[in-house]
Amino acid sequence: MTLMRFVKFTEHNDWEGETWNFWLQLDGNEEALAKLARLIRTGVDVVDDPAYEIDVEHPADESVVDALIEHMSDEGYMPEHSKVIGVLTVPDDLGEHLDALYKGQVADFFQEG
Repeated sequence: MTLMRFVKFTEHNDWEGETWNFWLQLDGNEEALAKLARLIRTGVDVVDDPAYEIDVEHPADESVVDALIEHMSDEGYMPEHSKVIGVLTVPDDLGEHLDALYKGQVADFFQEG
């Protein structure tokens, strides 16, 4: 059985005073994740202290993600680590509306595949 790979999407939420890591399915979503990374880097809401980061260069195996969720995920407003599975669709205008990612809504862009 082949394990899926995931990339880390981090949201720094100043309102809640928390940082959340959403592990996004890489396999099958390579192009969409590259687009998401580009829009996050160049979006109109980007400031010196960005609310969102994505690391597409260092994927993690599913077993690592599962261990983080089980052993390292403190609960606050939402868990520190979450796994998001499915097919990612990134709207072309997301760079103009990065607030659509707020409070974990990045998961809303994934559909079961």
